[in-house]
Amino acid sequence: MSKRSNISQAISGLTSLDAFAEMELAALERRFGPAARQAAEAVLEWLAPEGGGAPTLPENKLRQSLAEQGVKASALQQAIAGLLSAGLLSKPSTDSLRLGSNALAAALEQRFLGQRTLRREALALIRDKHRRNDLLSEKELNQVGLQLPYLDLTQPEKDFVRRSEQTVKRRRRALWGAIIIVILMLSLLAWNWFKESKVAEEARVFAESKAAEARDSARVAEQLRQEAEALARSLKVEKDTSEARRLRAELNEKEARLQAILARQAARRAGEQEALALGLAGKLRIQLDTVNKYRALAEADRKAAVDSASSAQRARQRAEALSLILKSRNIALNIPQLTKDSTEKAAALAYQAYALNRDNSQGDVYNSDLYKALYYAHQALREKYGLAGRDTEENVHQEAVTSIVRATDGSYFSAGSDGRLLQVRPGKDTAFLLVAYPEVLQKLIISPDGRWLLACPRLGQLKLFDLQAGSSITVMYESQWGATDALYLSEEGVFLVVGHAGGIHRLAVGRSQPTLELLAHGDRQFRAIGWEGHNYFLLDAQGTMFFTNNTSFPVLDDDLGSHHCALATSQSEKYPAQYFAGWKYGGFIVSLLRDGLGSSVIKDLKSVMVSGEFSPDGRLLATLSRDGVVQIIDLHRFFEEKATYQPIVLDIEDKFITAICFSADSQELLAGTKDGNIHRFYLDPEQYARRICELLHLRGNTVDWEAFWLEGFKEKGPAEKCY
Repeated sequence: MSKRSNISQAISGLTSLDAFAEMELAALERRFGPAARQAAEAVLEWLAPEGGGAPTLPENKLRQSLAEQGVKASALQQAIAGLLSAGLLSKPSTDSLRLGSNALAAALEQRFLGQRTLRREALALIRDKHRRNDLLSEKELNQVGLQLPYLDLTQPEKDFVRRSEQTVKRRRRALWGAIIIVILMLSLLAWNWFKESKVAEEARVFAESKAAEARDSARVAEQLRQEAEALARSLKVEKDTSEARRLRAELNEKEARLQAILARQAARRAGEQEALALGLAGKLRIQLDTVNKYRALAEADRKAAVDSASSAQRARQRAEALSLILKSRNIALNIPQLTKDSTEKAAALAYQAYALNRDNSQGDVYNSDLYKALYYAHQALREKYGLAGRDTEENVHQEAVTSIVRATDGSYFSAGSDGRLLQVRPGKDTAFLLVAYPEVLQKLIISPDGRWLLACPRLGQLKLFDLQAGSSITVMYESQWGATDALYLSEEGVFLVVGHAGGIHRLAVGRSQPTLELLAHGDRQFRAIGWEGHNYFLLDAQGTMFFTNNTSFPVLDDDLGSHHCALATSQSEKYPAQYFAGWKYGGFIVSLLRDGLGSSVIKDLKSVMVSGEFSPDGRLLATLSRDGVVQIIDLHRFFEEKATYQPIVLDIEDKFITAICFSADSQELLAGTKDGNIHRFYLDPEQYARRICELLHLRGNTVDWEAFWLEGFKEKGPAEKCY
C-alpha cells in the first residue's frame, strides 16, 4: 500500500486535517520527546502563512530562521524527517520544502491563528505607542511581555520598550517617596504642637501669680481704711463727754485729723494700687484668653495631626492589604507550574491566596488565577494520594465529545464524533450506550421534564428517545446532511428543528410515527435556533443572525447581524429575554433585558466563538471558543462592573474542551474534551478550598503553613490556615 493510501486511511477515521496533524505531532513527541514536537510545530507554522496556500520555501532558509528562534538543530532534523514520513511535508526539490496540500495549509492557518493574532496585536500596540511617543503603561507591558521574544522589533522600538519599563519602575519609587514625606510632615506637626502647648502653660502660671499679688494689695488697703474710720469715731465721743479734756481732745483731734489725712492718703494709695491691680488683672485676663485661644488652636492642630495620622494609617493598611492581594494572585498564577514534588506546598499556597481574597473587602475569590490555582492544587493532591474521584469520567468516547445535556435524575447524556450516544451516571464505572451511528452526532436536545431526548446526527435523519418508556423512533429529515439544532416548547409538546433543509420544522412528540411539518419557510440553511418568548432567534450557515414570528426573517441588527458562529438563549424567570451570539472573528454580544441593563459587546477575544450556554438559574454564561478555552461569566457583575470585571477562564493544560453543559442546580459545569473525557468543574471556588483542606487533614499531614507563608508571601504576620 502506498504512502498516500496510508494517509487517506488514517484521515478517514478523523474529523479534520487538524486532528490528523495533532495525531502525528503526538506520535513525534512520543518518539523523540517534547523538543521534537515543538520544532515540528514551528516548521508547520513557518510553512503555513496567512491566507492559506502551500508555498515552497528553501530548506536552508527555514533551518536558519528557526535556529535564530532558538530551535535546536537535532530536534529540527527529527521534526522534518517525521513530518516528511507522515506526509505533512513534501520536497518538491532536494533543497526546498512545502506543506502536503493546500487543504492542510488552510487547516494549519486556523490552528496558528490565535498565536499570530496575539503577536500582531502586541506589535501594533508597541509601534502605535512608539509612533505617538506615548510610553507603555504597566498593564500594557504585562500584556506584551510574553510576546516580546517573538516580535520583529527595530532597535528604536526595543529601546522604547526598555524606557517604558524604566518609567514604570521610577513611578513606583516616586509613590513610596511621597508616602515617606507625608509621614515626616505629620511627625513635624506633632513636635510643633508639643512645643507651643508647653509655652502656653508657662504664660498661664505667670498670669495667675500676678493676679494673686494684686488681690493681696487690695485687701491690705481696705484694712487701713477701716482702722482710720474707727479712730475718728472714738475721738468724737471723747470730745462730747468732758470740757476738761477739750484741749487734749483738740490735740487728739489734730492728731486724728493728721491720722485721717494719712489714712486718706493711704486709702488713696490703696485705691490707686487697687486700680493698678484691676488693670493688671484685666491685662492678665486678656493674656489668659490669648493663651486659651492658642491652646485651643494647638489642640485643633493636634487633633488634625491625629486624624491625618489615622488616615495615613488606614491608607497604609489598605495599601498593605492590596499588596497582599496582588501577591496572592501572582502566587496563584505560578501554582500550576510547580513541580509534582511540591504538591503540599502548592495546596497550602493556593488556600492561603484564596483565604486572603475571601477575608478582605478588596479581594475577589472569583478571580480566574485563584480558581485555576485551587483546581490544580486539588487535582494534584488527589493524584498524589491515589484517590479516585467523580470529577472526571475518562474514555467516555473514543473521539471528541460534541454535545452534553443534563437529565433530571443527576445523570447526563453525551454525544461524540465517534457516533456514540451514551447515558453517564457520575461515579459509575460504565456508561449506558443508547445508540451508535456511523457518523458524527452534532447536537443533543432534552425536554425540561427529562422525558424526550432528540439526537441530531450528520446523516439525514433524527433519533427521538422516550426515556420513560425506554423506546426510540427514527424520523427522516429532508436534507441528507441532517439537522444542526433544535429546541423544545413544553406548552405545545413539540421540537422545533433547523438544519440544512432550510426553514423551521415542527416535530410533535407522543405519536407512534411522528413526522416533520414545515412551520416557517426559509431559503437558507440554519445552524442554530433559540426562543426569546415571542420570536425565534436563528443563525444561518453563513453566520447571519435573524429573528422570525413565523412570517418573515429580518436581520437582527445591521451592525451585529453577520459573521456569527454560535447562538444561545435563556428562559430563566429571574433573568428573562437574554441571548448570546459569538462571532467567527472572536468576541461576542450578550443581551440582558433586566433592570434596563441592555446589551454589551465584547470584541477583544482571541479565538472563534463556537458555542455558549446559560445556567438554568440564568445567573451565569459559559462561552466556548475554538481553541478549547471556556469562559464563565457572572452576568450581573459583567454588566455592573464593565471596567474591572474579569471572568473565570478555563484554559486547563491537556484539556482541550469541545462541549459544555451546566448542572441542574447551576453549581457545576460539565466539559467534554477532545480526547473523549468528561470533566466536572465546581463553579464555587469554596468547594475546591474545602476539599483541599479535607485531603490534607485526611492524610494526617502536618503542613508547615508558616514556612510556606514566609517563602511565598514574605510576610511576618500569622499565616492563613485551614483550621
